[in-house]
Order: sequence, then C-alpha cells, then structure tokens
Amino acid sequence: MQERLVDVLNENNNVLHVFPVQIEADDTALKAPDFEQKALEAAAAAEIVPHLEEKKLKARLHVTRGGPLMPYGDSLQTKNEQKMRLEERIRERAYFLWQEAGCPDNQADGFWQHACEIHCASTE
Repeated sequence: MQERLVDVLNENNNVLHVFPVQIEADDTALKAPDFEQKALEAAAAAEIVPHLEEKKLKARLHVTRGGPLMPYGDSLQTKNEQKMRLEERIRERAYFLWQEAGCPDNQADGFWQHACEIHCASTE
C-alpha cells in the first residue's frame, strides 16, 4: 500500500483540503495522476464544494518542506537571553558597588537592590 498527501485546489489555485490518499497496489509504478484522481474522488464524496463546481477542482501532490519543523522566531529564548544580559549587568554593578564600599560581609542583597535602582534610573 502506498500513501501520499494530495492537495485539492479550487479554480484560483487555493488549497481547499489536503487528503491522505492510499492506494493498494503491489505495482511500484504508481504515478501522481493515480493519487490525484483518488483525491478528487474523495473531495467529491466529502462535498467540499457544491456539486456543479466539482469539475473545476484540481489536484496535485502535496509538497512538504524538508527538515524538522521549527517555530519561526522563538520569543521565549529571546526574552531569556535579554533577562540573562540584564542580570549580568546588575551583577557587575553590584560587585563594583560592593568593592567601592570596602567589601563588607552580609550585605549582598543591599548592593543588588542598589544596583537595580541605579540601572532603572539610568534607563528612564
């Protein structure tokens, strides 16, 4: 049994539906028109268009892109990178503030908060 995806198109070449077409045959010489005809028959049975417009339908083998499907633009990754850069800048500023104050113990939170305030003030 061979299976192909076949696009059924209207007269404007807009894809109306993609049908998975299976043909039981031991013959490996099945051609695209065999699958396309079965898809047009399936479109008629599914009544995707009015009966009078069935003659205007066309079919073609479905073309898929190669490679794994990947989302276009990963906004979560971008936000994560921006957050990491921001934290790195604040960490560096807090470290320099700590050094300027003589490296006191147990005041890391205070220096971090002060560095955040300075950063926020400088971006406004």
